[in-house]
Amino acid sequence: MSLPINDSAVLTAARGFVFIGDVGATSPTPEEIKAFKPDTDGRTDFKGFRNVGHTDRGDLPEWGVDGGDQERKGTWQTDNLRLVTTDPAVDSVTFKLQQWDEQTLSLHYGAKNASTVAGEYAVNDGLASGLQHSLLIVIVDGGVNVGFFASKASMKRSDSIELATDEFAKFPVRATFVKNPGDPLFKWLIGAIPAPPAASTTSDSGKRAA
Repeated sequence: MSLPINDSAVLTAARGFVFIGDVGATSPTPEEIKAFKPDTDGRTDFKGFRNVGHTDRGDLPEWGVDGGDQERKGTWQTDNLRLVTTDPAVDSVTFKLQQWDEQTLSLHYGAKNASTVAGEYAVNDGLASGLQHSLLIVIVDGGVNVGFFASKASMKRSDSIELATDEFAKFPVRATFVKNPGDPLFKWLIGAIPAPPAASTTSDSGKRAA
């Protein structure tokens, strides 16, 4: 059975919000995502999460995958016996933070603040392995919201800090999804998408006689 065309399921990423929490944090429900109102909730947090602040409007979050290469293997008897994954797929999302604060710098460098001096952020090791958090992204188009959730993600810089005289500073971060026992790798929360209209039907009694 084919799905009907649903105009309400075609969205633009007009606004969005990025949140982080502890690894294994409980995902919001589809109902909570649907009820999210950015004009009142956008600067607060979902339970167990905190807002990362302003992110770049020009370069929106981008989901990607590295690896996932497969190769066909055969035997002398069967030249196309099996498809083998030679390079496991690694899924991630990148986004660009724009606030000059400790949280932004920690996520960008993938390391906690090494300084104990107020007003400083220090890095001891430029090869930090990344900070691990749960991740929640909410995309807003008018009154329709879509959520993305990963129970565990390793976060660190994906590129250099970007400065310009006519743009806000940008701190690129890549969140690489890691399997957390008992949880899916990631999930989309699409319960707020309006259902398509019911298909109209014509009964036999309503047909005109030939």
